[in-house]
Amino acid sequence: LDDSLRLYKNLIKAGVSAHMDRFPGMWHVFQMSPFKRANEAMDKSAEFIYSVADSRVQNLVKNFEPGKRIFRTGTEY
Repeated sequence: LDDSLRLYKNLIKAGVSAHMDRFPGMWHVFQMSPFKRANEAMDKSAEFIYSVADSRVQNLVKNFEPGKRIFRTGTEY
């Protein structure tokens, strides 16, 4: 858990969209198991991924200019 927390904090410091949930008592990759708590964890992950993707798409649409080239380097879209 320490390495995950350290990575999360470094991502936040670098301005990267990041979210960390803790599930006490659960094992590594428990999300792959067929039970309710695993499904809830996967749903939370999906919600975060969709929110990041949605904000990036909205940014692209807002800044769209015909003929303007879009560079995909790092977080610049």
